[in-house]
Parts: sequence; C-alpha cells; structure tokens
Amino acid sequence: MLSSVRHTDELSAVVPVGSPVRFTAADFKDLPYTPSFLLPALLDETILTEQIYHEACAEGFRYYFEEMYHDDGTHEQFVEHTYTRSEVIRCVVSEAKIDPRTPVPLAVRVGIVHGWLSALALTNLHLAQVGMQLLMYLITLEQGRREIGNEKLPLSMTLPHPWGGQVPVWNPKAC
Repeated sequence: MLSSVRHTDELSAVVPVGSPVRFTAADFKDLPYTPSFLLPALLDETILTEQIYHEACAEGFRYYFEEMYHDDGTHEQFVEHTYTRSEVIRCVVSEAKIDPRTPVPLAVRVGIVHGWLSALALTNLHLAQVGMQLLMYLITLEQGRREIGNEKLPLSMTLPHPWGGQVPVWNPKAC
C-alpha cells in the first residue's frame, strides 16, 4: 500500500512562498534536519514504517551539506556545489541501486536519497523533484524484481511534459 509523505508546514516558515529571493546551500548549511523538510513522495508503507528509513532521511539531509565541506589541512571550508541534472541522476541511481556485495536494506537506501534530495530542494526544487521521480521509479523496479524475480527490467524512464509529450528522465545511454 502506498502512503504519501508530506510535511510542509515548517518549510513555509523558512522559505516564504512566492519569494523572489534565490537561496544557496550556504544559506541552509547550519539548518537542523526536521522531517518537515522532506519532499512529498508516494512511498510504500513497508518503507515508511521502518525506523531506519527515518534515520536514513536525516543522514541523507545532513550528508548533502557535509559533502560541501573541504579540509585543506588547517581548517574546514564550506564550498558550495551546484548540481547538474546528470549529477543528480547519477547520485540517485548509485545510492538507490542494489549491490549484492554490500546489501543495504531498501529503507536505508530510499531514506538517504530522500533526505539528500530534500536538502537539494531547498535551493533547486525542480531538480530535486526530477530526482524524486527517478527514485520512486527505481523503487518500483526493485519491488517488481522481488515480485517476479526478474533482474533485467528496463532502466529507462520518461515523465509527462507539462505542455504535452514525454521527457526522458533516465536513460543509461545518455550518461
């Protein structure tokens, strides 16, 4: 059964709706995680009910900012990174994929990516939503593999374009 995650009340207090101001990751680097920052997502209840998923969301949110800190040997410096569509797609696919050598539970993989994308959404909502659509697609593929025992399901995806037609989101030949 699918359940929707939607926590937006606290987010609107931090990012005013209709605000013409552009925020950067530096504006949020010290912001403590709260589940209200999670992007809305339609996730299976078996994932949502696991405590480890919620812990992984917090870890993914923190990791988004932590990976922008660089140590030059004497001190840490925050160096903002603006992600491209290709980088977000690669990140989602690499973090969400199944690796038989190091089996990480699905709830952990989904939680880390969900938290990371939610932090990205603070500065680039559109790109974060593309990543979330891809994540939900990959979850569906994995759950389908489990149900039918097929490891060779297609890994390409298109989404409906607001003005008609389809837009490719993930195509392994394009990356």
